[in-house]
Amino acid sequence: MTGILTVLLLILKILGIILLSILGLILLIILIILFVPVRYSIRAKKYETGEPPYFAGAKITWLLHIVNVLVNYPSEELIRVRIFIFKVFPSFKKEKPVKKTKNKKEEIKKPEEESADHYEDIPYEEKESSKPSGIEKTEDNNDNGDKESTPSKPVKKKKKRKERKSFKEKINDKILKIKEKIYGLRKKVDDIRYNTEKYIDIYNSDEFQSSFALCKRKLLKILKSILPKKIKGKATFGKEDAPDTVGMVYSLYSVLYSKLGKSFILTPEFERDVLTGDVIIKGRIFIFVLIFNALRIYFDKNVKKLLKMLKKEKKNG
Repeated sequence: MTGILTVLLLILKILGIILLSILGLILLIILIILFVPVRYSIRAKKYETGEPPYFAGAKITWLLHIVNVLVNYPSEELIRVRIFIFKVFPSFKKEKPVKKTKNKKEEIKKPEEESADHYEDIPYEEKESSKPSGIEKTEDNNDNGDKESTPSKPVKKKKKRKERKSFKEKINDKILKIKEKIYGLRKKVDDIRYNTEKYIDIYNSDEFQSSFALCKRKLLKILKSILPKKIKGKATFGKEDAPDTVGMVYSLYSVLYSKLGKSFILTPEFERDVLTGDVIIKGRIFIFVLIFNALRIYFDKNVKKLLKMLKKEKKNG
């Protein structure tokens, strides 16, 4: 008896270890997906001369380049996806060679043969019914004798005369239509005024103000986590006909110079039209940041109250 119990306990122990290892593996995969960032880099080139005069590409990697997505334009492969060393997209398949027919004349049926085959497929009763109607009439006339059939004249239907309305009735009808239109417009104006008043009340409510502040704060965090961390390169921009545009662009660059530093240099040109450069943008995205902030917005009490208020207004409207 003790031997059976020890065997059962050993089996349960092995099953428990297997289940715990599976749960641990699932937890590890979830943590890797949440906390390992997705890295991206974007590169754009514009040459003054050359063929092609521009190039744009993007590279997205995850988990030590295990997942690798490459986008290049212009290129033969616009998008290429690799997992480890295996290409997932695009997957090229060998097209099967199309068998050429020896004689095209053999495939095309002659019109006489086609009509004959088509006629043979029709049942016997349909063949009989497909005879022209003039033959049947002649056979009936031969059976009944040589009697001349008088053609039947079409019976003309009497058209019902419409009752003409008097001038006074016409004016009354037009006045009623105008009154109905005025009443409909008045009702629409009242509905719009009522809805605007209700939405203004919702806008001024505490639920809306707190929900708006929360969404603004969380969306800024998401945007900050997505924005590039490094911009590197150089560019030359010039517009002969619009020097004010060049000055405005350069003033914007001077504002951002404290964050960009010497990694990105913009050279203005006021005497010729030119746009050249080579720019590299790098950044990363944490899935955990996106999911966490989205859940904070979704489970907020004020957001739920606001959504209920909006649903009620839609139903009433």
